Amino acid sequence: FEVNRPVREVAATLQQQAPECLDIAVGTVLRTFASQQNILTEYRATVVADGERAELQLQQLQKSAAVAPSKLSTSGAAVVVAEAIALPGNRTRMQLSGPSAGYDVVYRALRGWASGDNLACPDLTKVGKLSS
Repeated sequence: FEVNRPVREVAATLQQQAPECLDIAVGTVLRTFASQQNILTEYRATVVADGERAELQLQQLQKSAAVAPSKLSTSGAAVVVAEAIALPGNRTRMQLSGPSAGYDVVYRALRGWASGDNLACPDLTKVGKLSS
């Protein structure tokens, strides 16, 4: 999608919002009739920007009761990547990459941050839950 803001403004918004909104840990309890699992998921966002583009990478690391098919890095797996690319006329093209389901709250927040219309933080306790 494209927004009517220069890439420098989009980058500044991403750099401001990411640490405040995306560097958090979320605790979840999974209960079945016979057991209970406590899962701590840490999220960490990194933003890299120069004059023509910016990239936000959201990583997710499950710290407890996690099953992974292979050894993950200590910073976690990249789950969402947002790339802002400068366009002529002080416009910016945003490209979002990640799972097609379960991260709707993150995608909505990134769209709002890019446009400057909504700077609210996403509720990361909703990640993984399919929206209806």
